[in-house]
Amino acid sequence: MAVRFVLDSDVLIDLFSGQEPAGSVIPNLLEMDLAGTTAVTACELYSGASRARDRSRLDAFLATLMILPLDVQSARRAGAIDLSLRRQGQPINPGDNLIAGICLAYDLALVTRNLSHFRRVADLKVVTLEELSG
Repeated sequence: MAVRFVLDSDVLIDLFSGQEPAGSVIPNLLEMDLAGTTAVTACELYSGASRARDRSRLDAFLATLMILPLDVQSARRAGAIDLSLRRQGQPINPGDNLIAGICLAYDLALVTRNLSHFRRVADLKVVTLEELSG
């Protein structure tokens, strides 16, 4: 099977901290090779991993995951998202623009709890873990 879902940093943090439904839904998605994440999300996770043990655990986890890059097509989409949302007076942070751009470039759904930001992005498929578990 091919990756269909991109895991945002908030749901991966939930997984690492043992929160449900992340603890049951994400392993199933990964086992079926349906989920990956972005290089941007990896950066966000590393910036929060202050202890060497946390970084080692993150290294091991990310080594098992499809990591989608920020390429020119994704950057073009992210720039268009940023411009559109700023014109509407509803900007989101640069990292979220990049993640959304990657999802749109690869035609993948984003799994996140950050609905208030990502549902502003036109044409972005946004799902929650609760929706995937139901």
